[in-house]
Amino acid sequence: EFVAVDRDGGGKNWEYSLGIVIIAITNMTFLYISSTLTSMIIRTFQRLDDFRTKLGLVDSYLRRHRISRQLRKLATEHFQHGLETQHVDDSYVLQYLPQYLS
Repeated sequence: EFVAVDRDGGGKNWEYSLGIVIIAITNMTFLYISSTLTSMIIRTFQRLDDFRTKLGLVDSYLRRHRISRQLRKLATEHFQHGLETQHVDDSYVLQYLPQYLS
């Protein structure tokens, strides 16, 4: 009929310690994942900004030198593809430009 009750809580210290360890590991995992994702997003936006800046420079150069619309479209598509794949073969575009521009 009598139930033994542990009133001083001495046997539960390991449970509290385990809970604290689990919370600490969970927090560190969360911080690692969030910081990694944040850094990836920041790098993506920086690359996108660089891409837009470089493409804008190409477009302004072509407009400033009064390149025909068709050639401007070809050059813009070429540089856009090159910037997206990190490879630009300038000689391909330069062969279509008039001699005084290349």
